[in-house]
Amino acid sequence: MFRKPKKVPPKVLLTAMFGSLMTAFILSVLGASILNLLGARYATHGSLIGFMFLVILLGVFFTPVTGFLEYHLARSKVVKDQVLYVLLDSSLNVLLMFLVAGFTQRVTITLPAAFGTALVFSIWELFLTEKLPLAKSSHDHDRH
Repeated sequence: MFRKPKKVPPKVLLTAMFGSLMTAFILSVLGASILNLLGARYATHGSLIGFMFLVILLGVFFTPVTGFLEYHLARSKVVKDQVLYVLLDSSLNVLLMFLVAGFTQRVTITLPAAFGTALVFSIWELFLTEKLPLAKSSHDHDRH
């Protein structure tokens, strides 16, 4: 019933990990820019970028929750479900920002700055979810 997964070459894993870290860094710079515009206080620009990088990395642990929300709400054609997705996803990101902010003395964020930044990211993710096709499972070809 289950196939043994194919062994992935280390070079492919390293490339995927590097690509993911670069994407997280680019998103960190974007998030730090938005936080800066919305009034976050910080010691250096690097500390604000590092703050957002930690928020993004911590968000990886919540992938099952965000994946569920994306699959059931963001991909829905009902506007009410999409609005609920944006609010829930933004709220989770705000909680993550305040969790990280609680451990650092170099960045101080306000609720409007955190929620505004999270809202921009959630709306952007909703837009991308609508535009990108649903990923197919590797087992889909076995069903035909």
